[in-house]
Amino acid sequence: MHLSWRAGASGWRTGEFAWHADLAGRQADRAGPGDGLAGQAGEETWRTGQHVPAPQVATHPGGKPLHQLPEQFRLAGWADHFGVRPEDLVELDGGGSLDHNLRDGTVTLHRLGADPLTEYLSCASRGRPGGRLFVLARRPDVPPLADLVRLVLGLRLTVTITLTDHLNNAGDLRLVQGEGWDVTINHPGQPPAPADPPSRSTPEAAVAYCLEFLELAIAGNLPADPSEPIPLPQTPTPIVVDDPVPLLRRLARHHPGQPVAVHYDGVTCQVWLRERDDVRQLATAPTLPAAIGALGL
Repeated sequence: MHLSWRAGASGWRTGEFAWHADLAGRQADRAGPGDGLAGQAGEETWRTGQHVPAPQVATHPGGKPLHQLPEQFRLAGWADHFGVRPEDLVELDGGGSLDHNLRDGTVTLHRLGADPLTEYLSCASRGRPGGRLFVLARRPDVPPLADLVRLVLGLRLTVTITLTDHLNNAGDLRLVQGEGWDVTINHPGQPPAPADPPSRSTPEAAVAYCLEFLELAIAGNLPADPSEPIPLPQTPTPIVVDDPVPLLRRLARHHPGQPVAVHYDGVTCQVWLRERDDVRQLATAPTLPAAIGALGL
């Protein structure tokens, strides 16, 4: 398994860094001339055939054991090296979030006597040509979520922000940790649709993904009838939007494991809760702070 890192989105260039890992830890060797890119890129090769300690840390309900590999194989531990949060580590190709097993270096053994390292590398390399995993370590450079909401409302569109707080999973390596975010732009008149599940690890990642489809949302809002006038983006008075991140986090803490959402339609803020196969509206108010306050939070 060949692991390659980069702290920018422009792709991979060889010859900048090579990390040769052994059981004692990591050692970074500079492979190229001084170019001011120290700590910006690197690579590491994982091989089977080594004996590494991998204690059992949990047991799945069906009885299969979960093992955790040493720090060298836990991608979350590399975040500090690049000055980012573990949840900022994404796949370079497509920007998808890393599987939590890769972050934590965990693997489930499906047969008796299986080698944890071999099974881990088999899972990590599956579907990746040449067994190469490219990781981008960079905090998304995006506007604040409140600014995106203001932009969307000014374009005469609506936006739904969904958050799931996996508070109850804390410390259980079998389960997803942290938060799940989603930001979805819709056309006026469409019912709110809280994401299930919200799949981005941070609000910044959710904003970055949403912005990739903003142009399509704008084009989709054009009327099909050529005689109908095109909605003109305008804001006669500045739109005031409170930062929804801390407010949604406050709400999500009261509903751990369940997607909560706020829907902005330009007139009101609607707060929603997804319960299994049902979606329930919790509150409606002119602003999100007012809606959260109406719930007594």
